[in-house]
Amino acid sequence: MGSVRLLASRATSVDDDRAAANDNVLQRAATALQAAEQQDQDAFYAAHVAACASLYSSRIEVDGNTTLAAIVNASLYGLMTALRGEVTYSTSPGGLATNTYHGHTFWDVETWMWPTLNLFYPDIALSVLTYRSNRLGAAESIARSHHMDGAMFPWESAFTGQETDPAPGTLNEEHIQGDIAFAFRQYFQATGDGAWLNSTGYDVLAKVAAFWASKAQRNSDGSYSIPDIMGPDEYHGGVTDSVYCNVIAQLSLQTAHDWAARVGRAPNATLQTIAQNLRVLFNASTGIHPEYLGYDGSTVKQADTILIGYPLGYNMTAAVRAADLNYYRERTDPHGPAMTWGMFSIGYRDVGLAAEADDFFQQSFEGNLVGPFLRWAEVKGGGGAFNFITGAGGFLQTVWAGYGGARLTDDVLELRAPSPLPGSTGLLLRGLAYQGGRFTVEARQSPAGWTLTLAHGGDASSFELAVVAAAGVIPTPDQWQPLPAGQPQAFQIGSVVLVRSKSA
Repeated sequence: MGSVRLLASRATSVDDDRAAANDNVLQRAATALQAAEQQDQDAFYAAHVAACASLYSSRIEVDGNTTLAAIVNASLYGLMTALRGEVTYSTSPGGLATNTYHGHTFWDVETWMWPTLNLFYPDIALSVLTYRSNRLGAAESIARSHHMDGAMFPWESAFTGQETDPAPGTLNEEHIQGDIAFAFRQYFQATGDGAWLNSTGYDVLAKVAAFWASKAQRNSDGSYSIPDIMGPDEYHGGVTDSVYCNVIAQLSLQTAHDWAARVGRAPNATLQTIAQNLRVLFNASTGIHPEYLGYDGSTVKQADTILIGYPLGYNMTAAVRAADLNYYRERTDPHGPAMTWGMFSIGYRDVGLAAEADDFFQQSFEGNLVGPFLRWAEVKGGGGAFNFITGAGGFLQTVWAGYGGARLTDDVLELRAPSPLPGSTGLLLRGLAYQGGRFTVEARQSPAGWTLTLAHGGDASSFELAVVAAAGVIPTPDQWQPLPAGQPQAFQIGSVVLVRSKSA
């Protein structure tokens, strides 16, 4: 038999100019390609290398374990290929892949991918927030259609900002409102950008708070409840008083109240009243936070209640937090999405249980990486969504927030006893961005401890630091000392260091 050769061509364009006519996209892509082909190829490649070097001047380095170093680099690359600072759009759980959750934007971005951008690539972080603020009007229209105040961002968003979720069963995952507001809060904590807060940021915070205020219902004892909602645990919907949802709503309400004065507005006392009286369920007999009212201990899809410890920073004792971790580790679906296990690792490090933290760190990536380029799969064994950069984002947080110890508050950058990753000899957080400065945190597996360096963006009068006994301890005024630029400051293993901008 003879053979037949089939020839086909495919043109692909990722186009951000929405003003271009649809029938002109192919021509625009061809023109851009031809222009690139006409350039001197050596110069073109050199420009590419220089751009990559500039981008990766902020990065995470792992010494003494090439496997972990490769996973970190692959995870950062996954984020970098999905977002750009000059393009004010968001991304999806699969990046640019449209066959992964239809290319829609979820909480995956703000909760899992975005925090790494905020501390290492703030220009890209801002572009993601701008995507949301540009669709505030659409979110307000959704709220009105649901007879709610303020803004109600869709669970799944695309170009228009309208709801694009094809599965009605998840439409009450309204924690997305708080997830977005929490990212806006963290951006200001990291940058101190008052002009942005005045022009854009606070409007989103205020509208989300108004939504929560209209969603919350007052009980006869003066407390408030949030009914008919779904938390991150998608196995249980339509519940009342989801602990995660109530804590993130509480943060949204309190932030809008407390930050009103920063933008010259009068604080809304109602927001504070609801925040202070919103129920956060706690079972004194078991010593844990039940996931929601009536929770019976059944299987949880993914990290949910434990997220109130990190990233939300809910105030509780180490014993209660450890009890939550121990309780939910036995009830979380082992076939759930990748980012869950890193949150257990961070939690266990925070409460001083190093062996458990190391075990869950290993679980956070083992079985989820596919092929020589270490692409993330949603579930272990390579199943679920592929190129699952939600998982990459969760893993990276385990590295810099868990072992690197970096946390943001309204007043300081907190560095909680940085240490190398398990099985490695060194961890470097290079170009960590905070309040206009760039810092390098270097932790070594040696008696020398760890160092902090203000690399650039300030001088000895710009920043100061304080060493405290433990996370959450407030230093006395005389504990603060200048942080000289370019001079590594050494600290003992286990030291907790606070950094603040003197101009904030």
